[in-house]
Amino acid sequence: EKFYRKLIDELSSGDPALSDLYYSLGLVLSNKSDLDSSLEYLHKSLEIILQISPHDYIGISSRYNALGNVHRQKGQLDIALSFYNKGIEILKQKNATDHPDIAHFYHNMAIIYRAQDRYTEALDLNKKALIIREKHLPSNHSDIGVSHNNIGTNHRGLGHYDLALKHYRQALKINLKSLPPQHPEITRNYRNIGLVYEDFGELTKSLEFYQKAAIIR
Repeated sequence: EKFYRKLIDELSSGDPALSDLYYSLGLVLSNKSDLDSSLEYLHKSLEIILQISPHDYIGISSRYNALGNVHRQKGQLDIALSFYNKGIEILKQKNATDHPDIAHFYHNMAIIYRAQDRYTEALDLNKKALIIREKHLPSNHSDIGVSHNNIGTNHRGLGHYDLALKHYRQALKINLKSLPPQHPEITRNYRNIGLVYEDFGELTKSLEFYQKAAIIR
């Protein structure tokens, strides 16, 4: 944060580099949960890039995604969805319908829908994100594992326990190959598999996976 603020202070008010610096500072402040300040700098960044680089659809969509994420952190879900949709619309206008960034938008929107128990809508978006990620990423990439995990959670919310287990197991298989053995995502996979076995009433099997998750933690 100090580094970015120092650079910002050294630049003139019209310097185009301010857009990227404001954006980076906004992300740092978001990670520190200083959400109002984060929004201030992200909006400044967006305003500048729209003025100096209106055709930089990747940069503009990234600002919309970041703004959506901060509003989601603040619990302002409708505002977050509006920014995500703006980002998707820009990418679609540039015929970038399968750009990896669209997968991020779908993923983030699905988080909101899942929190609202709108599992069918979340499932549709997570499936779209998975298709895009499988097109652009190695088959054992952890982002693909995340998509499978999210799809599994949506199926579980809908009572589709067999499908939930299938995708949770696929997520675990990928993450065991792509992530360190103590990674929290692997803990989540074990715990989610345990939850489904509990849904099935297979408590011994459920306990087995809960114990695996506990060992990692």
